[in-house]
Amino acid sequence: MKIFKQINVPGPPPNFLFGNLISFAKKQAFYSTYLDWYKIYGKTFGYFEGLRPVLVTADLDVLNQVMVKKFDIFHARKVFPVQVDPDKDDEVHMFFARGDRWKRLRAISNPAFTSAKIRKMSSLVHNCIDNVIAELKRRAHNNESIEMYDIFQRLTLDSMSSCGFGFNTSAIQNPNDVFLKNCRQVLYNTTRPNLFFLIGFLFPSTDKFLVRLARLRDYIFGNPVFWLEKQFEKIIAMRKKFDSVPRMDLLHMMIEANKLTHSEESLHVPETPTQNIPESKYKYAKLSLLELRSQCFLFLMAGYETTATTLIYTAYELAYNQEIQSKLYDEIIECFPNKDDEITYDIVNKMEYLDKVWCETLRKYPLASTVVARQAEKSCKLSEDLTIPKGMIVQANIWAIHYNPDVWGADPHKFNPERFIPELVACRHPMAYLAFGAGPRKCIGIQFAKMEGKIAIVKLVQTFHMILSEKQGPLETIEGATIAPVNGVYLRLSQRY
Repeated sequence: MKIFKQINVPGPPPNFLFGNLISFAKKQAFYSTYLDWYKIYGKTFGYFEGLRPVLVTADLDVLNQVMVKKFDIFHARKVFPVQVDPDKDDEVHMFFARGDRWKRLRAISNPAFTSAKIRKMSSLVHNCIDNVIAELKRRAHNNESIEMYDIFQRLTLDSMSSCGFGFNTSAIQNPNDVFLKNCRQVLYNTTRPNLFFLIGFLFPSTDKFLVRLARLRDYIFGNPVFWLEKQFEKIIAMRKKFDSVPRMDLLHMMIEANKLTHSEESLHVPETPTQNIPESKYKYAKLSLLELRSQCFLFLMAGYETTATTLIYTAYELAYNQEIQSKLYDEIIECFPNKDDEITYDIVNKMEYLDKVWCETLRKYPLASTVVARQAEKSCKLSEDLTIPKGMIVQANIWAIHYNPDVWGADPHKFNPERFIPELVACRHPMAYLAFGAGPRKCIGIQFAKMEGKIAIVKLVQTFHMILSEKQGPLETIEGATIAPVNGVYLRLSQRY
């Protein structure tokens, strides 16, 4: 418990058994507790998750060292209780993998996210968005108050299942779709108190036993993760057997990339100082069925929820800030003057004000802030007065950074896309904006998420004028896998043509 005193880092006094976990139970959100401590202890402070020390920092230079410059020491993500072993378990996906195993999984996945591949997948996204627009036209005609978070979740699930894996979930037409129900249950479970997690935090030595116990519980009572993984096993088997006519989706590209003979050169990830990362048995191996299944699960859940949540906050802010919605509509009409003009990936990608709106949404609502954390693989000096001991977690305090008036101006709580004019962006520290993380472990799906989200925004604003419904109260959020609206967001839409 004296470790932070030894490295001269302040922080809240811990309980001998619980550390500082009780503080999170009171707030029900890590990020809001971090903000409270930031106001008391400053940019850098330490706390305990049970017996495990975590250093939280909003110091941009320190984060640049951790995320980029000393990546070979900080390549590992934070390991959570009741989590499979990131080094030894056969089912680890790219998000939790470390070292050469992460490097290999990233290299196999990278080819699926090039601009050329995303451009090809955009036609599949258009079909899903058109289905949503048709549904919204019907409901707008009936003058309904529409809960849009539900709509966006159904859109992104249909889009991700089609673009990613070549099957249709039909969630837009069927709100009771079985894939949708299981995906929602996975996310709901991340917002609930978890006894196994608490025991794992307090008694780390019990973790392997807890993993087995959790699997037994899930086997007896069922688990939506297991159901989804079983579906992916069937989909992968079918694709390998009948993929004579290739479909340009994520699964096909991973299967094709997996056929390559891997070498040190083929596994190179740009800007990744990995020469000092220890080798493992996974370094050159092809994807196993379990790894491919886990990768599919990761991409489905990440692509489904984060884009839906970004879209709902964007729609909320556009409905709340009518002048911003009008300015975005003007840009859309300038780029696509006729309602039947094809909304192409390349034109959308060049829309400057749309990009500012997108970036400002993710500044104000950094969705997965608590997972931007790294673990020191060995002791490391980050500055003259800060040395991180081996095994310590370094957590980015993203909400403190994104709401810092010294970085973003005197009104960081206001939605203002003009913060992202090129002149201001060029002047900012590279760690000032961490919506997708930073460094080699930055989110691999950034460009796909932008493509899907921006096309959806363009078609939505092109077709409808949005206002907040009388049902919509103050926006409340809950922290789980993302920062999601508790009660959804209610809008009224009026068709423009």
